[in-house]
Amino acid sequence: MKGPRVFIILIILQMGILYPIMGFVTDYGGSLQNLSNITYDLDRSSTLELKSLLSQSNKLTFWYQVNPCERISLSGQVGWLFRYLNSSINYQYDFYEDFSDVKPLELLRALEVFRLDFELISPLKRWRAISFKAGRWPVEGGTNYILRGTLDGLDIHFRGTDSSFRAGIWYNGFIDKTSSSILLTRADKNSFLDHEKIFASPRFLEYCEFRYRTTACREYLLFSAAQLGIYRDERIFELGGGRYSSGYLGGGMNGSVTPVFFYSILAALNGGLYTWPDSEVKVFQLSRMVEAGFRYFPGGAFLPEVKLDFLYTSGDDWDRADWEGSSFSDTTSVTSLFMPLTGEPLGSVFQPKPGNITLGKIECSFKPFHNFQLAFVNTLFYRSVVGPISVDTIAYSKECYLGDEILLYIKYRPCSDLGLSMTSGLFFPNEALVSSSGMVFRANFYLSLVF
Repeated sequence: MKGPRVFIILIILQMGILYPIMGFVTDYGGSLQNLSNITYDLDRSSTLELKSLLSQSNKLTFWYQVNPCERISLSGQVGWLFRYLNSSINYQYDFYEDFSDVKPLELLRALEVFRLDFELISPLKRWRAISFKAGRWPVEGGTNYILRGTLDGLDIHFRGTDSSFRAGIWYNGFIDKTSSSILLTRADKNSFLDHEKIFASPRFLEYCEFRYRTTACREYLLFSAAQLGIYRDERIFELGGGRYSSGYLGGGMNGSVTPVFFYSILAALNGGLYTWPDSEVKVFQLSRMVEAGFRYFPGGAFLPEVKLDFLYTSGDDWDRADWEGSSFSDTTSVTSLFMPLTGEPLGSVFQPKPGNITLGKIECSFKPFHNFQLAFVNTLFYRSVVGPISVDTIAYSKECYLGDEILLYIKYRPCSDLGLSMTSGLFFPNEALVSSSGMVFRANFYLSLVF
């Protein structure tokens, strides 16, 4: 144990004393983030009149940067996540759970960020900078509806005067399963629910994108992505379901029509293949996604802002057993359910993932003070077709309307290093479709401190 400790001490002395003496420009700091969540199921018809759950996560991050010369920058970042949650509840993926089986909160620890960055300011006119990342960090790409989550891997980014190119490759199998957002198959889900398993599903992911900006305040985007599941056959037999690999190809554009009106449009195709180790049956996938957003900034007092967002993701009927595609009917050879690589939940209270979901959202915000913001959000959720979605509590109904979510955001930043926010919301489900019906309330409290 003495060897690693001595090595770490030498590195700290080198960064804190030697680099400044050598004339290198150095900087360092850290941040602390806290997210607390409370959920109430207000289903008065249940045997429990008021059912509640509480979770909390704390993320502590440190970073260090050194510039040996004006064209080279080196930096490192490390962060830990401490999460308190109920061991019988999966907050990240499921909307309703059996609240009667409530266990004491337990502490989960995970290495959330461990990243090294290198950036070179290029003397070339075409490419201004080249940056390289390696390690573990929250990855984003193209649209948050396809790729956003913590992964291990490599990323290279070329930035030019009017264009940029980025490519990366990552692996999901060494991430703590509570920090992973990849649940694509029945095997993934059953592995997550297995309390003896620590790591997330073993999958390789790749992503690349090209962006081009014009002088007319317009940007074009082309991107591709893919994921490959590498479960062993015996592991598939143990967990159930099948093996799934997929690819994505998409593009979009964003810009402004007037100085106060902005827009963004993006579309993507998703192709994939389902196979089972004990069968020669193969089911191909061809699905699609379209999203559009509009922003209006009229200016004036209180800096009002209006946002409209629309999302469509294709779906399957009930010939598909579930959202994870654990089985299909004998006549199914092609499936059309859109499956995101990671995919953020689409709501704050009601949290389905993209796939057989169509939604419309309107957000109105204003700032009564320069460091205080209020926002109201209303989201309508629909199924694209009569079939399964990622939330397990959907009844076999011919209706597509899922429900209505209403949110209130409050954001307060008294200074640049301290930020506070609160989100509270209600979801009103369609009782004919969403089982365990009842109005649900959820509140999130967020604190960010930079030092």
